[in-house]
Amino acid sequence: MHHEHIGFIGSGNIAESIIRGLITSGHVDPGQIIISDVRQEQLDRVHQTLGPMIAASNQETVARANIVFLAVKPAQVPGVARELRDVARSDQFFISVAAGTSLARVRDALGEKPRLCRIMPNLSASVRKSIISLYAEPAMTIQDLAPVYSVLSQVGKVFRVEDEALMSVTTALSGSAPAYYLMMAEALVEFGISQGLPREIATAMILMRGPDVPRDRQAHEERMEHEKNHRNGREPGRDHRGGHAGLQGKRVPGDLRGGPQAIHRQGQGAGRQVTPGRRSRADRRPGPHRSAVPVRFELPAHDEPVAFPVPRPLRAAIGGGSTVCSFS
Repeated sequence: MHHEHIGFIGSGNIAESIIRGLITSGHVDPGQIIISDVRQEQLDRVHQTLGPMIAASNQETVARANIVFLAVKPAQVPGVARELRDVARSDQFFISVAAGTSLARVRDALGEKPRLCRIMPNLSASVRKSIISLYAEPAMTIQDLAPVYSVLSQVGKVFRVEDEALMSVTTALSGSAPAYYLMMAEALVEFGISQGLPREIATAMILMRGPDVPRDRQAHEERMEHEKNHRNGREPGRDHRGGHAGLQGKRVPGDLRGGPQAIHRQGQGAGRQVTPGRRSRADRRPGPHRSAVPVRFELPAHDEPVAFPVPRPLRAAIGGGSTVCSFS
């Protein structure tokens, strides 16, 4: 991967997590990464912490990169993409990280030149444990996507979905899963403190035993702080806040699904207000599988694939056995 230059338009939480994962993988040098952002203080902080190069403008980032991550907030994507229309090239790959923003909308703003896909990662990319869903234009083959798989596989496991509607589901689950885990972790830490344990000891206990907890304690504590900032409104974090609202008043674990349902509705409704504690009529129907959505999972080849069971309704939809899908 040493011939690639990777650009990031935007250097917020998700961009920083991916950059950290790429660099710590040992396969990408900091000098191969170029970042640009309207927030100079954020650029300086990421540069000082991780070492990527800073571009003077978004156009410079695109001019120097083979692969470009559009990592700005969803509302900013069309405007930023239009500004890059004249400098984008046909030999480039653009990857949109914007939740709830369709590929067609990005394509319309960016123009026809570059190859394009959208993904939904999460903050676990910083410790190379992200589960990343990917949607690309139907004509694009796995060979076409090889450069994208090559980069993303350094920060987690990648799978392709054929139906773009499923991206809102993956946003609700994988994209926001750290928020749910850390919400529970925070509650457990606060319980320990309320009973007299020092914060450091209570935190260490939870970090040792929580689900999907990174071995790097500092990285995990940074993730906890990121999620707390999202919920306190210091950074928009629309998807996570919607999930948090959906969990208010819920019984755990029976009604924990309220968080993902809220984010799924939010993704489908383009920012519709989420009311805490309320679910739509469709959400209240019994059974976890209400329709058979045709999905073809397409994965790059990896050395150590990990199979996972597929629910029967999904098996019928994709015409496979109980482990037709695998992550690597």
